[in-house]
Parts: sequence; structure tokens; C-alpha cells
Amino acid sequence: MIKSICSKKGDVSVVIATLGLEPLKKVIESLNEGTIAPVEILICIPEDCVCNLKDNYPENVKIISTKEKGQVAQRIVGFTKSSSPYVLQIDDDVILNEDTLELLINCINHMGNVSVGPKIYDLASGKYHTFLVGSTSPSLIERFFFYIINGKQGYQPGKISLAGVNMGTPESSMGDRQIDWLAGGCILHKRENLILGSFYPFKGKAYAEDIFHSIELRRNGVSLYRCDKARVEIDFSGPKRTVSSYFQEHIQNYKVRKEIVNRISGSTLRLKLFTPLDVIRIIFRKLRS
Repeated sequence: MIKSICSKKGDVSVVIATLGLEPLKKVIESLNEGTIAPVEILICIPEDCVCNLKDNYPENVKIISTKEKGQVAQRIVGFTKSSSPYVLQIDDDVILNEDTLELLINCINHMGNVSVGPKIYDLASGKYHTFLVGSTSPSLIERFFFYIINGKQGYQPGKISLAGVNMGTPESSMGDRQIDWLAGGCILHKRENLILGSFYPFKGKAYAEDIFHSIELRRNGVSLYRCDKARVEIDFSGPKRTVSSYFQEHIQNYKVRKEIVNRISGSTLRLKLFTPLDVIRIIFRKLRS
């Protein structure tokens, strides 16, 4: 049984879209054992998956069964059911540090119309985790790679490139940083800024849904910031993928990125050039590891 809440409660609702198969118990514990605990934790789960929830949960946890299955759809149901001034969307495998929620609240309170997210670290290694971060002294190959995806501007921390590819933000940064996109695994919103309509145009696994969400938030006048001091951990090990599943995923990713390019008036040509280069980049990285 998960132990009762002993932290000070904050004006925060937490929304977790899940199938009930991930380490929800640890996620809920990390939320309730922080310096500030949420008023409510809404577990949004499809009707046919409710049976997967076998733990006994604290009094601030509410189970919400959804007719639709899909991370985006389930999360939107949770958003509509939330009651607090602040709403934290979080994945069912994200572990918060003790002060993470308090730091995110402090961050959003000191800014205007914003949503904020933390730095993300690997649970096993403790290493900082992000996507496509440029080097401080880039090689000619690296400069060419970023030229392909973003033209003369090259690598721009935290921006969405002309190829529809999101570029990462370095771990070291001068304070809270405004960026183009936030990882969907953990974002704190002001309730009035929640996107309650469907913004993801594809069915099945929601590849790059956080990029679509970020674009929609910014179109609604919401600025996005990475809170420099807030930290979460995620287990990125996961099951090993077959070559076949990897390429199927890459094909689906291309279709998704193509729609992102359309939404930002980017360059389909740059995306087409990036796709094979990214496969080569990943192969070389695996060979060197």
C-alpha cells in the first residue's frame, strides 16, 4: 500500500495518462512525498485497462476511465476534470525529485503567460537526457548536419528546426530558458492555458505529440520555459527493438515530422535529407557505445 500524504498540499492537479502497466506506484509516491503534494492526481485510463490498476492509492488519487485509448485523448479528459489553478501533465514513468513540483510552481509564478518543464535525467545512469544537442566545438560534419536541418542558423538550443526536428537544450544553461518545445513527460500549466481540443492528427502511438502540443500552446500565446533547477528522472532502458520495428518507427516518424513541417512552414526537402542522415547518425552512435 502507498503510504499517506505527509507533504504540504499545493494548488496543483496532476494528470497521468496510462494503460496501468508502468510503475505508477513510484510515480505517485514521488509526487506525494515532495515538499509540495498535489491536491489531486487524476489517473486517466481506458475503460478496458482499469483492471490493470491493482495498487491501493492515497486519498488524493482519482481513477478516471476514458472511452478513448491514446495518450493525447486520455490526457485531455484529465485536463477537463482537473480543478486546481495549476495542472501538471506527467507520464506514468516519470519520477520527481523531492523539490521538483515546488520549483516548477515557483518558476511559473514568477513569469507571465507560460508553461514550464524540468530538466530530464536517465534514472539508471543519472546522465542528462535530451535530443540533438550541438557541441560547444562542433566538427565540420556536425555543422553540416545542423545546416541540413536548419539552414544558416544551424544549431539553435531548444528550437524547432526548418526540417520539423526539435533541437535539444544543453544541460548547462544560464537560468530558466525560453524554448520552442517542452518534452510532454512533465509540463506544468496554468489551468486557463490548457489545450482541451484534439491537436494530434494521427491515430496509434503518439510520436512527437509534445512538439504538436508545444506548437499549439505557442499559437495560443503561451511561452515555454525550461526551469533550470527542477529535475525529473525516467528509465530510458526499455525493451530492445528489432531492426524491423525500428524502421517501421522511423517511417511513422517521417510522416509525423512532415505534418510538423507543414504547421511551421518549414522545409520538406530538409526533412527528406535529415531522415537518412539521422539513421546513419544513430548507427554510428550505437557502434561507438
